[in-house]
Order: sequence, then structure tokens, then C-alpha cells
Amino acid sequence: RNNGTSLQRNRSRGGTGTLAFDGLHGAWTLAARGSYGTNFYEQTFSSIVASRATERLTSTQQIDSTLGRAAIEVGRSLPKGQVTARATASRTRSDFTTISATTGAATARALADDTQAVSMQAAFAPRPDITLTAGGRHEWRQAPVSGSASKGATVGRNMRVDGPPMRSSLAFTTCASFESSMPAASQMR
Repeated sequence: RNNGTSLQRNRSRGGTGTLAFDGLHGAWTLAARGSYGTNFYEQTFSSIVASRATERLTSTQQIDSTLGRAAIEVGRSLPKGQVTARATASRTRSDFTTISATTGAATARALADDTQAVSMQAAFAPRPDITLTAGGRHEWRQAPVSGSASKGATVGRNMRVDGPPMRSSLAFTTCASFESSMPAASQMR
């Protein structure tokens, strides 16, 4: 590196594989998606004297992560509308390790984040100039470690009416979040 920090390194490797399927049968649609990825990251830290004449390795940090996702969507066309249902799931695991170069002591933390969701949306057009839409979504989440209690929330409900005379829209939407019950990983000690 020619800057006096030859012991500092950043390395990563990983990859992602995906599968997808889309199908149509009469009034029915089906879509399915899946992916799995891994990532390994390693970084070394050092200290140097002001003249940059010497450098000493202080620690090595490693992060080993995996992520899997799956989604399925089923839809049905109706004479004057459509209904769509979705289900999703994701599973993330990360192992954080810091190794002291002076003592050899390792500090490790295993984190996990699992999320599942279901949603449904329906649209109906009783006349060409009026559309009624309604839907909802519910999620469950487990974090920040494996075995954490699962928390659920209805994160969205909506109803909407579009109609004349000016293509105006009247919407009712409610939302909720997990923020108050799910601390960030950086807040966990």
C-alpha cells in the first residue's frame, strides 16, 4: 500500500443464487421467487507511530453472513376486478467476531433476523369510471438473536375509491411499526 499501513487489509467474498417461476393458467397467476446468499468480510486494524516507520496489528474483525428469501404470489382475475395474495419470508444470520492481536482473545456475537409477512389486495370496478380497492398486510419478526420472541404487527390496511368527476381519490390508510419493540443490533450489548 506504500502508506505505512501494510498490515491493514479488507477482504470480502460471497455470492447469491436465485430461482424464479411465473405462471398463468386461465384467470389465475402464480409467481414464486427464492434466493440465498453468503458474504464473508474480514478487516484488520493496526496502530502506527507518527513517522509511519512502524506498524502493529491490533485486531481482526470478521463478519460471516447468510440471507435466504422466499416469496409467493397468487392472483385471480374476476369479471370486474382482481384479487392478489402474497406471502414472504426472509432469514438472516450474521456472526461477528473480533480477535485481539495482542491477547488472542475473541469476542463473538451471533445475530439473527427472521421476517414473515402475508398480504392481500382486492380491486373491483363496478363501472368503468369507478374502482374500489382494499388490502392489508401483517408481519411477524424475530430479532436480534435466534430464539427471540416473535412480534407481530398489522403494518398496513388500505381502502381506496377512485371515481368521477375529476378522477379524484379518497383513501384510508393505517400503518404500524416495530421500532418501539425491536432494538437495533447496535443497541444490544
